[in-house]
Amino acid sequence: MVSELAIPGMITFFLGFSAVLVAFGYKLGLLENLLPGFTAWFVVSLFSVFVLREFAKKLFPGDSRVKEINEDFDAFGEIVDVVEDISVENNDGRIKFRGTTWQATTTIPLIPKGAKTRIVARDNLVWIVEPYEASLLDDLTFENDN
Repeated sequence: MVSELAIPGMITFFLGFSAVLVAFGYKLGLLENLLPGFTAWFVVSLFSVFVLREFAKKLFPGDSRVKEINEDFDAFGEIVDVVEDISVENNDGRIKFRGTTWQATTTIPLIPKGAKTRIVARDNLVWIVEPYEASLLDDLTFENDN
């Protein structure tokens, strides 16, 4: 039961608790042989783990945090380099993003190799990009960051 301090989850506690109850059963003379003792421990353990554990989890809730992760949402608006020409006619264009190259397409006729683009959407494994043109607002933001 002390191992519950190192292995949280309340399973080892209830297995130990079941063993203590069986030991009291032997002490009170309710159990005399080994087989009834193992059977009693097994039944009490199952009841403890599946019923009492659920009740104890509601009584003593643990720390749990759930964070929704949407990698696409974080990627939208990122400025990336064009590695191969991107055109509307074919999906042969490629961008460099997160350390590798990705297939890309656009809604305008052509974005040449070496240009900067902004990620606007994703269609399965194909990023949809638009041309990026540095604006005065971007320069002001960059200057304020330094």
